[in-house]
Amino acid sequence: MDLLSDGARAAAYLAESGFRHSRTLGQNFLLDDGVNRAIAEAGGAGPGMNVLEIGPGAGTLTSALARAGARVLAVEIDDQLRPVLEKMLAGMGNVQVVYGDIMKQDIPSLADGCFGAGAGYSVISNLPYAIASELLPDLVSGKRPPESITALVQAEAAERMASSPGEKTWCATAAKLKHFCRIQRLMTLPPHLFTPNAHVDSTLIRLDRLKESEREAQPKDLAVFLRCIDAAFTMRRKTLVNNLAAAFPISKTQAAQLLKDTGLADTVRGEALTLRELGLVSDAVARAVREG
Repeated sequence: MDLLSDGARAAAYLAESGFRHSRTLGQNFLLDDGVNRAIAEAGGAGPGMNVLEIGPGAGTLTSALARAGARVLAVEIDDQLRPVLEKMLAGMGNVQVVYGDIMKQDIPSLADGCFGAGAGYSVISNLPYAIASELLPDLVSGKRPPESITALVQAEAAERMASSPGEKTWCATAAKLKHFCRIQRLMTLPPHLFTPNAHVDSTLIRLDRLKESEREAQPKDLAVFLRCIDAAFTMRRKTLVNNLAAAFPISKTQAAQLLKDTGLADTVRGEALTLRELGLVSDAVARAVREG
């Protein structure tokens, strides 16, 4: 078995265990060794690097990351994959697997436990597509954000994440990601590369964390800024005045005035704003809330 590729070993172990893929969990595994090595390389995996992998599945990308010399913390929701991962990763002392739902995990504590208190880390992952749009903004805005994220997501989701103000796909997820990170789309993979075949194309994206001085917006209150982004895109057909009044303890009259004070029309819709403008609006909202 050792002479086989990682992809072939994974396929054999999956068959031996009688594993049945779950559509609900988005279990379309990437068993191509060359593509997994390319993903690991795109993420910068190498000796001394700490990597959080979310959804290792059959462990093929995990193996590529470990073989590159990275220390890997893999979080897998499906305990039925335990026998497969134990065989795939046997003898790899630089891999730790935790079984649980990443959306319910205390990621800073997990990172501290595996990599050391306060140690930096990056995410390299074939993400479960159902959680990508929620998870990525949470990661980059959290208390212990990764230095970079290299992840496979649905091609359509990648297009939204990389969008800009004025585009139809500009959304709250894109705004949050672009506030914290520089976004690149690296390569697109067709459905037939996955087992079982995926239903859509997948795109590898890379997010590199921006220094605070490099960010377009400089909000005084980050929590209010993030809430303003959510409010801006909550109901796209409504004006920002309506959305702000619904999201914060301010009246429509106050919302209209603060928009005018920041140089914006009181008829503007949230999706029309740039990050800089959203930052100015959030500062005005924070002042209005403080002053009651």
